[in-house]
Amino acid sequence: MYWAMNEDRRRLYDEIVNLDLDCSDESNAAYFLGSLARHFLVRYPEANGIYTKMLYTHILINQLRGDKYRKRAAREDLWKAQGCDGFWHIAEGGIYRNRVRKSIYRALIDAEKITREKGVFIPSVIAVDINLDGEREFLLQGAELNAYVKIKGGSLFELDYLAKSWNYLDTMGRRRESYIEGDQIVDELPRAAFVDRLLHPDISLTDAVANNFPYSRTCAVERYNEVATDRVHQELTLQKAADFSGPFGSIEIRKKYILKKNLITVNYSLTNRGDRPERFNFAPEIDLSFADDAPESQRVGIVSNSVLSASDLSIFEHRGIEELVLEDLENEVSVSLVSTGPFDLWLIPIKTTCRIGALVGDHYQSTCCMPVRPVILAPGESWETRFSLRFGR
Repeated sequence: MYWAMNEDRRRLYDEIVNLDLDCSDESNAAYFLGSLARHFLVRYPEANGIYTKMLYTHILINQLRGDKYRKRAAREDLWKAQGCDGFWHIAEGGIYRNRVRKSIYRALIDAEKITREKGVFIPSVIAVDINLDGEREFLLQGAELNAYVKIKGGSLFELDYLAKSWNYLDTMGRRRESYIEGDQIVDELPRAAFVDRLLHPDISLTDAVANNFPYSRTCAVERYNEVATDRVHQELTLQKAADFSGPFGSIEIRKKYILKKNLITVNYSLTNRGDRPERFNFAPEIDLSFADDAPESQRVGIVSNSVLSASDLSIFEHRGIEELVLEDLENEVSVSLVSTGPFDLWLIPIKTTCRIGALVGDHYQSTCCMPVRPVILAPGESWETRFSLRFGR
């Protein structure tokens, strides 16, 4: 329970744990207890994502009627996902171990697939508070992809490719742990996909690597409003109205998610509602998680001038590309990112510094892709673009 406390509380605990305090005093009780197991779900939102996905899958299984063999098979996959290692940070790494999380999600997705009766399942859009934060999320459910969208940030927080039972948004953020010395890069929020960023034109790849975006607007904590939902065609339209607070606050953002078979598309419309021109770089952040960053697990391809060239998975910037191809060699899946026109690209492998066993080191968690498009908008002017992620074998 010591590890469930955040850094400030843990530091205070270390200071007072040896003091002669009355443990019967309710004001001191929390420090003697250390913490509660559920605090892991707060300290590590990624653990809460696994936990709430498990609860949702449990509900789907309980809805099965008339086929006890399917229900039993689904329950066995659910039980596979309930080992404690993936829910907290323990001596062997726990939730920081990428493959442990991948195994959990694989079992949960397998269980969900069993609950879908062939010939009966109908793709749709469901509004439900799946992560138990008091807000509705939108589940775009297709035959090949599941895309989960949250109102806060208007971004994707889960993206399941059902053919391989793989959640490509099973990411892990970087955070401070007490055993790590020196400065380190910290992610304040879980990493996701289509996190909208309006960047000052002087922001560079170096700033993105340092997770430092001064004089810019990051919409990850902004609340989007539901504009329209088309359950038949698996479409969801969200909008963030201009609030004129902070950098580029006069920009209204409208985004439309469209799910079709193995393709997830996001149509953007940005409008300047202010009284003066705005110039910025639009750079939606897309984090995709693979098994490993080793050459035998992941390969990068860049299409420029209709020519495909291979590249190592490392921090780099490419200008004027037409398509990014990330090859998941372990699952034999190709993930491609395209837009309405050429775009610049920042690619950043995300690694967390953590302790697994007795060793503290950097461990791969996800691949951050940031397509960058320059935008200049006069008052009242709009600009549109589109980004698409395609999954295939």
